[in-house]
Amino acid sequence: MLKVAICDDSDRDASQLEHYLLSYDKFPLETKLYTNPQKLLNQRTPDIHCVFLDINMPGINGIDVAQKIRKFNPFIPIIFVTSYRDYMEQVFEVQTFDYIVKPIEPQKLMKVLDRILRFLIWAKHFLPSHLVNTIILSLRAILYFLRKINVQYLYTQRQVPTSLY
Repeated sequence: MLKVAICDDSDRDASQLEHYLLSYDKFPLETKLYTNPQKLLNQRTPDIHCVFLDINMPGINGIDVAQKIRKFNPFIPIIFVTSYRDYMEQVFEVQTFDYIVKPIEPQKLMKVLDRILRFLIWAKHFLPSHLVNTIILSLRAILYFLRKINVQYLYTQRQVPTSLY
């Protein structure tokens, strides 16, 4: 499951983005909405795989939020979703993954999601397993593997063993 954080001060825009994301049919997604960027920063959720950020938000803008995220998670894909093209130069200073101008075009968003999945797998921050079922998790979440005869178990920080065979 790909876990996505959406941070936008507009409930309407955040809900629309969530609707588009949940329509992605190539991989299951779970979303977490934040209308307050400070709540996103306070949670520092380690199991979030990517972040969609608005830029113009009250209190702290999306670029400042991205800089703070980079301090504790330097590799997470950050995608800016904004109504303004003026910030393109600034967002690349925080190693943005993509920049989507509102209104969102669902086809472009689906291509961004395809790229995010390829990045996460190729960058080896997440492990795809098994041909039938796929498990995606942070490498940092893995505690150890245990092999018993022909069955291999994966133990994570959640302490729930997962059979890999």
